Amino acid sequence: MTHLDFVIKVGGGAITNKKIIETPQSDVMHTVASVLAKCYEAGLHFIILHGAGSFGHHQCKDYKVNEGFRNCSSSDVAQQRKIGAALGRASVTKLGVIFTNELIKCGIPALMVSTFSTWQTDNGQVCKYDCGLIEQALIDNFVPVLSGDVVFDVTKGCSVLSSDVLMKKLCERFLVKRAIFVMNCSGIFSKPPEEPGATLLREVQVDENGGISARLQTDSTVPDVTGGISAKIELGAQIIARHSGQIPVLYCSPDHYTLYRICVLDSTEGIDVTKLVYKPRLTELESSSTKTGVL
Repeated sequence: MTHLDFVIKVGGGAITNKKIIETPQSDVMHTVASVLAKCYEAGLHFIILHGAGSFGHHQCKDYKVNEGFRNCSSSDVAQQRKIGAALGRASVTKLGVIFTNELIKCGIPALMVSTFSTWQTDNGQVCKYDCGLIEQALIDNFVPVLSGDVVFDVTKGCSVLSSDVLMKKLCERFLVKRAIFVMNCSGIFSKPPEEPGATLLREVQVDENGGISARLQTDSTVPDVTGGISAKIELGAQIIARHSGQIPVLYCSPDHYTLYRICVLDSTEGIDVTKLVYKPRLTELESSSTKTGVL
C-alpha cells in the first residue's frame, strides 16, 4: 500500500463564501496553496481534497439532486433533477479549476482527478471506486486533487458524494499518517463560533464505535447538501474508530502559521486546533477489575 504523509481536505467554507453563490476566497486559496507547496518541496506525499462551498451546494439543494432522478413523481421532476445534477457538476468543476490553478501557480504539479468518473454510490453509500489514477499520479510525483461531486447512484440515479466521505475511504485505501480538515475557523466549537459563549474544543474523545464525548450545536443556515459540520465530525470519528486512533484527525483554520506547523512540521504545539483522540470505553470486565483494583 502507498504511504502518505497526510490527506488534507480543504473545506468549501474556507475557500468560498458559502452564503454567496460561486464566490471564491482567493486569498485563502493562495495561503493554503503556498503551504502545500512547502510540503511538496520538502518531499512529502499527500492527496488534496476540497469541498464545494458555494460552488455546487446551491444548485444541488435547489434541484434536490441528492434525491436522485429515479422514482420521481413525474418525468418533468426527473428531468429537473438531471438538470440540477449537471449544473452542480459544472459548478464544482469550475471551483476545482480555480483552486487547482492556484496550486499550480505555487509550484505544485496538481492533477484534478474526477470523482464523478471514478466513484459510484448505491442509495448514497459508496459502492465502487477506483484509485488507479490517484496511485499513478503519486508514483509519478504529482499531487492528486479531488472534490466532492455529483456521482451516479445505482438506486437513485444520482447522489452527492462529499469530500468528507472521500477522506474516510482514502484513509482506508492508503497508509495515511494523518488526516487534516481545514475549516473556516480554528476547529470544532461547542456551538457556531460566531455565537456568544462558543468555545474551541481542543480535544474530542472518540470511542471504539465512533461515538464522541462532546455535544455540539451546529449551524443550519447555509446551504450544505453533504451534512455540514456534523457529518465532518462523524466521519472523522469513524476514521479514528476504524484505525484505533492510529491516524490522527485534526480540524484547523487555513491561516499560514497553523497550516505550516501541522502540514510541514507535523506539530500542533502553540496553535489552536481540534484533535480527535481515541479513548475506547471500558468493557464490563475491565470496569469491574478497575473498581476492585485488579488488572
